[in-house]
Amino acid sequence: MEKIFKKFSLNLKDWTEKKYFQLAILNIFLVFLVLLKSAGYFYPYFPITINSIVVLGILASIILLRFNSKFSFILAIVFWSFTALFKILNIVPWAERMAIYSFESFAIGTIHLILEVIGRKRREVLR
Repeated sequence: MEKIFKKFSLNLKDWTEKKYFQLAILNIFLVFLVLLKSAGYFYPYFPITINSIVVLGILASIILLRFNSKFSFILAIVFWSFTALFKILNIVPWAERMAIYSFESFAIGTIHLILEVIGRKRREVLR
């Protein structure tokens, strides 16, 4: 078990070193969105909610960190697991919120997968 943890830790360290700049931009973007939400910026036209911050964070991580569609599906499974946990613990508002995040992650993953397949077919045709 210790070998697996050490290998995972080294892989994570290497990945973080390679994606350091993109991670910094993603964090700045998310903090900026939270600050805009707390200030009530764009309020009458586009209310920045936690839900929109989560969706924009998922989309930004796909673009900046170049995640494939598996990321969104794994994230949907994680959110769904938290939904079940909160439902068992009888924390209904959080369970509902996690279910919404799970659905959004699944929808983003499905659209991303379709775009990946179309891009892959185009590359095959051009070869």
